[in-house]
Amino acid sequence: MKNISIDKQRRITLFIGCAIAFFLLVLFQNSFSQSREQFTLLTKETVEIQGIKYVLQKGQLQVPEDRTKPNSRILTLPIKIFKSNSENPTEPIFWLDGGPGASNIPSVGSLSSAPVSSELLKNHDIVCVGYRGADGSTILNSKKVNKSFKGLNHQQLSDKSLDNIQTKMNEYLAELKKKGIDINKYTMVDVIDDIEFARKAMGYKSINLLSVSYGTRVALLYSYRYPQALNRTVMIGPNPPGHFIWQAE
Repeated sequence: MKNISIDKQRRITLFIGCAIAFFLLVLFQNSFSQSREQFTLLTKETVEIQGIKYVLQKGQLQVPEDRTKPNSRILTLPIKIFKSNSENPTEPIFWLDGGPGASNIPSVGSLSSAPVSSELLKNHDIVCVGYRGADGSTILNSKKVNKSFKGLNHQQLSDKSLDNIQTKMNEYLAELKKKGIDINKYTMVDVIDDIEFARKAMGYKSINLLSVSYGTRVALLYSYRYPQALNRTVMIGPNPPGHFIWQAE
């Protein structure tokens, strides 16, 4: 009976120990997963847009390249927030620029040249979240690939030119893989999830989207993925599904 009692006590002790270890593991995992995505405001300055002064906040997002992997590379993405002068601004406007491959972080000068900027800023903050792969710590841009698109001997569509493009792209993909960059994690869905994290981190219950060209495709997929987050969406020069490349005929 004494041996049975000792074995039972050991099992109870082992069970309690495992339960505590499991609890600590879950607590650690939750803390780690939350720390993997961070939003930080860095600076604040006054800028002038179309003759009116506004506060510009600059910040950054830190997001995992692959959200499914706990040891994923961390990407740092820039954010600009042009603050409305209104005391009670309504839903912010998230800007989605064209491309693909172009930056989503406009300069003050380029925003000043937009005829609607001052009107929008009357009642809305304008938020620009950097596109992964085009902004921030990891920018996917190869001079050799870009040069290959000019063609060999100025014959862009010759077989040799097309083969050269494929070769340079394969070499660049191998280079990215060697650096540990997963090219499969730079899709529009990943960009959308970055923007959605930014929305939540900044405490916006709902947002408006203002998009142009390639950005309209991002806006469309955002509306499919997070419909509850959207108030309104306005598209300039929409790029409908299935028509990234237009055929003359």
